[in-house]
Amino acid sequence: MENIFPAINTADIARQMARRAGYAGLFFAGMILLNAGILFFTTDTLPGFDDYMDPVARTSALVSMGIESALILFFSWRLWTGKGYVSGILLLILFLIEAVFKLVSNPGIFIWVLFYAGLAIIFVNGIRAALARKRVTVASNNIEAF
Repeated sequence: MENIFPAINTADIARQMARRAGYAGLFFAGMILLNAGILFFTTDTLPGFDDYMDPVARTSALVSMGIESALILFFSWRLWTGKGYVSGILLLILFLIEAVFKLVSNPGIFIWVLFYAGLAIIFVNGIRAALARKRVTVASNNIEAF
């Protein structure tokens, strides 16, 4: 269990875990932008989505993917700085919603379940790092003072 959820004893470990979660958020935003690109450049449907041959539905899907990507990038930046535990929680919620919808639409691929579980663990560790940031920073400042 220590390998999955390592102890956060120093500010360096907290910073490293928060940055790793920020990079995972960038990857998550990239996955959504890739879906938006496929939807924009093809006339076929995406796996797990309805038929978007209607231009209004297609445009609204692209706009919603853009807004979601912008939110994910903002939340990832806040988590990457180590100050955004609320942003990390919101990012985790968005990720879990997206993962559940994708897995419900295509439940046959087991490797995606492992992939989504790995990213969720990285997000949880980033939230833990953001929550522990102040505690380990104060502790390391006390050690340096003496």
